[in-house]
Amino acid sequence: MLTVIVEGEGITDPEEGEHHYAYDEVVTLTATPSSDNWVFVKWVIDDIDYFESEINLLMNSDKIARAIFVDNVNYTLDIDHEGVGTINPSPGIYTYAAGTEITLSAQPDQNYIFDRWEINGVEYTDPVVTLIMNEDKVARAFFDFENFIAEIFNEKDVILYPVPAKDRLNLRFEMGIENARVEIYDINGRLIIKKEMLDVAAGQATTFDVSIFEPGVYSMKIFVKKHVMTRRFIVY
Repeated sequence: MLTVIVEGEGITDPEEGEHHYAYDEVVTLTATPSSDNWVFVKWVIDDIDYFESEINLLMNSDKIARAIFVDNVNYTLDIDHEGVGTINPSPGIYTYAAGTEITLSAQPDQNYIFDRWEINGVEYTDPVVTLIMNEDKVARAFFDFENFIAEIFNEKDVILYPVPAKDRLNLRFEMGIENARVEIYDINGRLIIKKEMLDVAAGQATTFDVSIFEPGVYSMKIFVKKHVMTRRFIVY
């Protein structure tokens, strides 16, 4: 027995329904969209895809044949990324016919990890995602610093000088930092300075004016992503 199923709007021969044939009989299947607003995509027979609208089928067992039709409309994919990495397709706006299957992939650059895709507000943690274009879609890949950023927070990699300090205190990272926040507190826990640091190159020094500080012990908190380090220094 051959069961023909139509998904979408189209006409098949044989028509949708159940049909009986002799064993080993060859049956010709055809699929035609019902109007210009629909397009034929494929036949699916025993989980195998056939993309020709007309195929010959050998009836050597019971079979289910699905004729798939989709709207003859186009949808857009707006794709981009945040952080440093490579995505495929590359950033841009693309147009696809309804029902098109698109595979997105994301590859982080050195010192980064892939964090997630956000597609129409839904998060996907796999770097490879397959989409069916059934609506306009906005896709964003997010790359983040690798967890080994914690290695930056070693005594040898975060340099404060001169210590003790009098008028100026310099902070230098031995590795490049995309963004960080520095907060300086006095011995009573009062916030004295708060500074955002963006795109700091390896070996680049950032200078803090401590000339107005009272002599004493101070704490500097350095925030990079989810990591925090505290360093103490003296002003005289």
